Amino acid sequence: MHSPDQCDRVRTCPIHEQCFIGRRASGLSGSVLWTSRCGHGSEDCKATGISIDGVVGRKRSSVICSTCCSSNLCNNNCSIASPTTTSAPATTKVPVSKPVITYVSRSHAVMLGAQLHLTCRATGNPPPSISWNFFVPTDKFPNNFMVRNGGADVYIVGVTPENYGNYSCNASNSAGIDIRYVDISEPASG
Repeated sequence: MHSPDQCDRVRTCPIHEQCFIGRRASGLSGSVLWTSRCGHGSEDCKATGISIDGVVGRKRSSVICSTCCSSNLCNNNCSIASPTTTSAPATTKVPVSKPVITYVSRSHAVMLGAQLHLTCRATGNPPPSISWNFFVPTDKFPNNFMVRNGGADVYIVGVTPENYGNYSCNASNSAGIDIRYVDISEPASG
């Protein structure tokens, strides 16, 4: 990319990788190019922020800066580090993006009286708010719910028949909404 603002996709990095951003001067065209992606700890993130020369074809390109980070949507700036001086991070505008649910509890059967934990995680910019909805199959709404972690986690203490049904995780921000459904059912009798 010619600017980090041109990034318009969000990707969840595997657990063994971190978010990476790098800026380099191309020896071929003389332009400054940006890349943001998942970075391998041993290759990309080990020399974080240190200028490195690399070879592209027969011409050389110089890495101006590179950095890795591990929180959501954190690879939006790059800083130059050297043994003697450190410059302030460059500020770049992070593009607005729709929420993407990256993890939600799976549907499953739960015994009466058991404890149940439903969780939902999402990325997006601005960071999405997460809420759960429960589609009640009867007129009686269960009162054994506890909501934690800003709405991302639901705990049910002592599952009752009223807890069986369809739940939805809703992640929303100013750019949109993403929804995933989870069915909680009674185990089949053998």
